[in-house]
Amino acid sequence: MHRCEPEAQRMKRVYSLARWPLSLAAFSHSSPEQFAETPIQELELLIEAIDQALRRERAKSAMRHWTYDVNRHIAIKAARDRIIAAVERKAGCRPGTRKKPRGNPRLSVCRYGSD
Repeated sequence: MHRCEPEAQRMKRVYSLARWPLSLAAFSHSSPEQFAETPIQELELLIEAIDQALRRERAKSAMRHWTYDVNRHIAIKAARDRIIAAVERKAGCRPGTRKKPRGNPRLSVCRYGSD
C-alpha cells in the first residue's frame, strides 16, 4: 500500500461530497447531539468539501453562469459557518474567536493633486 493512497481516498471523498452541496447544508441543520457524536476528523472533511463547493459557486458567480443561485451560495456558506462553530466547540475554544483573513487595505488616492 502506498503512502499517498489514504490521501487520495480522502480527496476522492471530499470531491464526491462537494458535488452535492445542498446535502452538506442539510447536514448542518442537524441537532447539536449529532454534531457532538460526529468525530472532528469527519467534520473537518465536511468543511473541506464545503469549501470546495463554495469555490465552485464563486466561479459560477464570476462567470455569470446560468446555473448560479445566490440562495444556494448563502446556504452553503451558512452551513460552513455552523460546522466550523461545532468544530470549535468540540475543540474547546469559543466559537467566533477565530480571526478572519484580511486582505491588503485599499489606499485612497487623490486624483486632483495636492495644492
